[in-house]
Amino acid sequence: MQKFAVGQAVRRVEDERFLKGEGRYVDDIVLDNMAHAAFVRSPFAHAKIGKIDISAAAAMPGVIRLLTYKDVKKAGLGAFPTLTAVDGVDENGIAVPDRFALTGDVARFVGDPVVMVIAETAAQAQLAAEAVMVDYTDKPAVVDLATVLDKKTKPIHSKLKSNRAYHFHKGDETGVDKAVGAAAHVTRLTFVNNRVAPSAVEPRGSIGDYDQARDQLVLYVSGQAVHGQKGQMADAIFKVPPEKVRVVMPDVGGGFGAKNFVYPENVMVMLAAKLIGRPVKWIAQRSENFLSEIHGRDHLTTAELALDEDGNFTALKVDTRANMGAYLSSYATIIPTSASWVSMGGNYRIASISMSVDAVFTNTVPVDAYRGAGRPESAYLIERLVDLAAFET
Repeated sequence: MQKFAVGQAVRRVEDERFLKGEGRYVDDIVLDNMAHAAFVRSPFAHAKIGKIDISAAAAMPGVIRLLTYKDVKKAGLGAFPTLTAVDGVDENGIAVPDRFALTGDVARFVGDPVVMVIAETAAQAQLAAEAVMVDYTDKPAVVDLATVLDKKTKPIHSKLKSNRAYHFHKGDETGVDKAVGAAAHVTRLTFVNNRVAPSAVEPRGSIGDYDQARDQLVLYVSGQAVHGQKGQMADAIFKVPPEKVRVVMPDVGGGFGAKNFVYPENVMVMLAAKLIGRPVKWIAQRSENFLSEIHGRDHLTTAELALDEDGNFTALKVDTRANMGAYLSSYATIIPTSASWVSMGGNYRIASISMSVDAVFTNTVPVDAYRGAGRPESAYLIERLVDLAAFET
């Protein structure tokens, strides 16, 4: 019998302990003298942050410390990194607004973390978080993809001239336009590929610890991409050699791409552990997970499929406005662009394809890779067009 043949069964060794309920997830980990964290999040999609009054919360039972943007800056933490090497982006490049582990003067989406509360128990931390008073001044929220680039729509990031993050193009635009003009029939469709929100069985969770003897930050996290997260946090955020950051991923109750990335909460538990000299655990509530974990897709697309007299597909033209949310997540830039381009047109024979994308900022949760990441969007697009072309012809 051939070893490692195609289709050969591979014996699984992990199932028995899961079936016995002996899995070990982040919330199962209890470290000595561990504290717990909760976050105060913006209830506004867009608001200026004024005074933050933590006095009442600080005096509540079990509260150890509260952290704000000032503490993040005092610790010297850098902004979150994002991938900017995307082939096909025009000469203007990619606009990358700074995003820090806690937000400072402006909240830019519902769920944006403003204050971290550390207490002896999770319940005490949550009660204290509810006692924090934040002075918000509501600002107009930008959420409509159809008008996000209009001149009358103000940028959600004051340092930018517009809400465009970048423009991307791939393909033979001239050839496609010529084929569309000469086509016997053109099927046109404008449609929304709706925003989706992950909901794994296990919500996100993390524990920060600090190994003083090794001067090493340690993160236990329900996650994916262990080496990617370690590298990004060491290089860009904590600005330390890679050996000074250790990332441990125990059993994970679902991820589907959404746990690939560096998140504010993961950074904050590490910082908090170093500041208070104790491990700090945070486990997301289900509703909190919905507000703070990356979302997927959210595209407004206009597409044209050109056909000759025999029904052959001669050209495909795609123009998409892709919602990036309030900030660029770790790999968000490649999802509606190169990840989508590689499967554009599906398995149909199409002589020429042109694809353009305007990626934009809005006052919504940032998006990134989730469930196929770019390829489902392409598949949905071409199958909608082919179905419509069949009805029309």
